[in-house]
Amino acid sequence: MLEIFQTWYENPQEYVRAWKERTGGKVLGVFGAWAPEEMLAAAGLLSFPIGFSRPRTALSYDFLDGVIGPAGDQRLNGLSATVSYRYVLAPLSDRRNPSGLSSRAAQLADFQKSLEDWTGRKITAGDLDQGIAVMNTHRRLLRSVWEIRKKIPPPLTGLEALYLAGSGQWVDRREFNRVLGDNLEKELPNRRIPGGSRIRLLLAGDGARNAAWLSLVESLEGVVVIDDRDWSGPYCWDEVLPGEDRLAAIAARYLEQPGPEKPERARALARDWRAQGALILQGPGGPDPGEDLPALRQALDGVGVPSLVLEAYDEAAPGSLKIRVEAFLETLRPEDLF
Repeated sequence: MLEIFQTWYENPQEYVRAWKERTGGKVLGVFGAWAPEEMLAAAGLLSFPIGFSRPRTALSYDFLDGVIGPAGDQRLNGLSATVSYRYVLAPLSDRRNPSGLSSRAAQLADFQKSLEDWTGRKITAGDLDQGIAVMNTHRRLLRSVWEIRKKIPPPLTGLEALYLAGSGQWVDRREFNRVLGDNLEKELPNRRIPGGSRIRLLLAGDGARNAAWLSLVESLEGVVVIDDRDWSGPYCWDEVLPGEDRLAAIAARYLEQPGPEKPERARALARDWRAQGALILQGPGGPDPGEDLPALRQALDGVGVPSLVLEAYDEAAPGSLKIRVEAFLETLRPEDLF
């Protein structure tokens, strides 16, 4: 049953075009993780993230009807000429700013009016309630999947988790929720990954994750049970707390105080998901300016989790990566740990 997520992940264009033909709905390209998805769901739109890691298949984006993102983004400017709608949504204000919530709620009110003018559809309080419920359910289901990965052995691999969470970024959330809920009820509780006992790994750092990389790692003796980035972070942990003022409630969700700094978050994840080792990915140009690799490695050492720092994955020369990961996993064999 999990195969549907891989199909969705590997064929985003086919899914979106079939959705448009089936529903007659509009697709909005989204730049940035702060776009209010609850409002897009309320308006009956399908959101499609621009710039997320996905398969190597080139995307033409000719299926987009509109785009939303920050001013000055050249990708936004480039796509604006080919769509019928564009909305400039500023990045989140400083979370410590006392007026941040009211100013964000005001911008969301303007965004709502803009969507109504574009779609010709009034977005009611009931629509917003439904959009909030859809996205809260979406995040709750993802959390359930991530929690079940604490099991020994885990019921799905890191690659399967990538397919699942990745496709959830562009598949209609209502459809995704139905399929994932069915999997959680019928398959995942008793599922076992092939290959017997494997070394449990935390994935950390700011390098790009992709299916080829995860497939290589998990072809060895490791299995990624948790990631310190993307869907294991605030995206699926924070819900909208319903309130009388729906837009203020949505704004508050996106303006929540950030979680612990990366070293502390990685340490907590390594402990809670019982990781035996960590793979830290660096971006193509080396460590991210905000990435303190020594602090990250020290935090992991503090809970007894050795780490290996890896450079950007070169698909043309995977051999050296395989050798390094294989040697690292060799040091983590249970007989060596205990």
